[in-house]
Amino acid sequence: MWDSMGRRSGSDDGEGVRMLGIGLLVGAVVGAAAALLMAPATGVETRRVLGRNARRLAKQSSDVIGDTWSDAERTARMAMKRARKQAALARSAARDVARDVRDVADAGRRRLGLD
Repeated sequence: MWDSMGRRSGSDDGEGVRMLGIGLLVGAVVGAAAALLMAPATGVETRRVLGRNARRLAKQSSDVIGDTWSDAERTARMAMKRARKQAALARSAARDVARDVRDVADAGRRRLGLD
């Protein structure tokens, strides 16, 4: 879709991506159905192969999920460690500023004779 300035609008991009996804899904289903219908193996053999491939895929995806979870935990621990270090540095800097402000205020009171 084009706007009044002759540029493409953003809503058309989402529509294109959605249509691409639907096309890929339909193509995959049609391809799988054609492969099953044209397979030289018997139904029993085809089901056995599909079952074996499904189990292998499930194990591989389980491994990937486990690895991803481990990576996420490690990243979270590192982020927490950095955050704690940054918080400690900020706390120290805030104490230094507060001490400096207190020293300046004390010096001002002494100079004005308010002490």
